[in-house]
Amino acid sequence: MKGHVLLLGGDEFGPRCEQVDRYLLKSTGKPRPHVLILPTAAAAERPELAAANGARHFTRLGARAEALMVLIAEDANDPAFAQKVLVADVL
Repeated sequence: MKGHVLLLGGDEFGPRCEQVDRYLLKSTGKPRPHVLILPTAAAAERPELAAANGARHFTRLGARAEALMVLIAEDANDPAFAQKVLVADVL
């Protein structure tokens, strides 16, 4: 994966981030970018909810969005997860 690095925290899937998220999606040059939501930072606090919120947000903005449940080191080292990361447009 090659491109921008954008780090956001707090209200990351809310209205205040919509403009930057639209820019990020547009910067991929694809009409419907593939977005992976990694809820790693929420691993101890309902990561499924964080992932669902992110996927819903980016889907509403026109992306193909899905969660990649990378929560612990073993997940990060899973070859199947790594392959998904390699083909995603946005993490």
